[in-house]
Amino acid sequence: MFSLAKLIKPALGLLAGLTMMAAATTLAAADQTRVVFVTHGQSGDPYWSVVKNGMDDAAKTLGVKAEYLAPETFDMAKMGQMIDAIAASKPDGMVVSIPDAAALTTPVKNAVAAGIPVIVIDSGGSKLTHDLGGLLFMGQDEFQAGVMAGERIKALGLTKAVCANHEVGNSSLDDRCAGFAKGLGVDVPVLTGVIDRP
Repeated sequence: MFSLAKLIKPALGLLAGLTMMAAATTLAAADQTRVVFVTHGQSGDPYWSVVKNGMDDAAKTLGVKAEYLAPETFDMAKMGQMIDAIAASKPDGMVVSIPDAAALTTPVKNAVAAGIPVIVIDSGGSKLTHDLGGLLFMGQDEFQAGVMAGERIKALGLTKAVCANHEVGNSSLDDRCAGFAKGLGVDVPVLTGVIDRP
């Protein structure tokens, strides 16, 4: 199973290294590298809490100041505003998720244009990250992951399934459900809305 948290330390290390090299010529040695995460998931969420904990551990290990921010709900307009505000504060690096390219392309492009190194995690994909000028994408191809899941379900002899999408508007989840239907080889209804987690 893909574990984003295991990739956080290398990502922070890369950002810290790049920004420290760039900053060395202009900042005093006492200044601390500042990296800000802006994601669509709140730090109290079971998934995103693992990401935040990985960020905190990596920041402590690397001696980097790291901040984690997210809108209170899945709100792309608010997230775009947060990216703009953080970019204006001139961090040494940013880590962002991009669940809605239409809403977040401009803020991320503006951050990159301002000279801020940006890494994309979880959602957005490699191509979008490259197109926006990001350093790298840390995540999986959601469509292909869906195809693989559908193929596994089909191999078990099942012919009916439902795909749960708990964040309507998150293109990664749309891609995963589409891939799942392709892998299973049948139309798959999508259950949308909030899904309680144990």
